[in-house]
Amino acid sequence: MSFSYRDLSLRYSVDLARLPAELQGVFVELDADDSARAWIDAAYAKPNSRGKILLRDLAMLFVNFYDANGLTNSFQDRLLSTAQWQRLLGEGGARLLDVGAGDGEVTRQLAPLFADVNATEVSKPMVRRLRSKGYRSHHCDIAFAGIDDPGGFDVVSLQNVIDRTTHPLRLIESAFELLGEDGRVEIG
Repeated sequence: MSFSYRDLSLRYSVDLARLPAELQGVFVELDADDSARAWIDAAYAKPNSRGKILLRDLAMLFVNFYDANGLTNSFQDRLLSTAQWQRLLGEGGARLLDVGAGDGEVTRQLAPLFADVNATEVSKPMVRRLRSKGYRSHHCDIAFAGIDDPGGFDVVSLQNVIDRTTHPLRLIESAFELLGEDGRVEIG
């Protein structure tokens, strides 16, 4: 049985009138661009094999979920294409910090918009994957260990990390401390 994103009823629209007035003026509507469609098609064309899932589940007897995914390369996280990020961020800026970068797919989509890309990750196997892809990556037990650059980033990206931390407000506060003038924190 074949499957495609075309079989899904993707909803990329919003009724702006239902948003609070302060959000209506800043809301950016996106749709599934060619890059997003290609990624979805590739994910369905080559899903994780049962053997890879079994290996990951076996690894989880000894390490946590994120390390198991990093060791078996069985997880890819992608939110937006580069073009979609550019619609949200404009030209991006000089420096990016991608917090909780995982396998680097989100970082890869953001990277073309920045001159200098940094990443943090709590999973050592994921840090190795990030470094193998050429990203300056820091292993950290807390969000920003190893990052000693207050006021130096144009964007701090917190994608799929807020729900995975025990101190989400502290994480967000720390992200703001690392921003330069006119910098922004992107939470997703």
